[in-house]
Amino acid sequence: MRIGEIELNPATRTVKKFGYRVHLTPTEFELVQQLMSHAGRPIRHSRLLAAVWGSRYGLKPEYLRTYMCQLRKKLEDDPEHPQYLLTHSHFGYYFADRCAHSMTDVRSVRTGFRIPLDGPQREDL
Repeated sequence: MRIGEIELNPATRTVKKFGYRVHLTPTEFELVQQLMSHAGRPIRHSRLLAAVWGSRYGLKPEYLRTYMCQLRKKLEDDPEHPQYLLTHSHFGYYFADRCAHSMTDVRSVRTGFRIPLDGPQREDL
């Protein structure tokens, strides 16, 4: 699966950015996979914690904050102004379903067609 310049391969458990492999721990990989699998849709803190760490960690958001900070350092061009790993205040996190870098909707990655962010143009119809 690919969104913008981030590519995740579940079969090989690898993540690449701009075609270069990014070293992630197994936990970081699971977290990115959860977020990318639901791109554009916020996932509750408790759901992410349960999916990645297990149900006993559902009330420990500090784990999630720490890992999201580390992932932003590894995957974002500017971790202070993330484009991919986004926060939904008082709810959870989500992976952007479109990338400001390429200005292409994630559907273009899935379908192979470039779709401008402002939608199809008249000549595209």
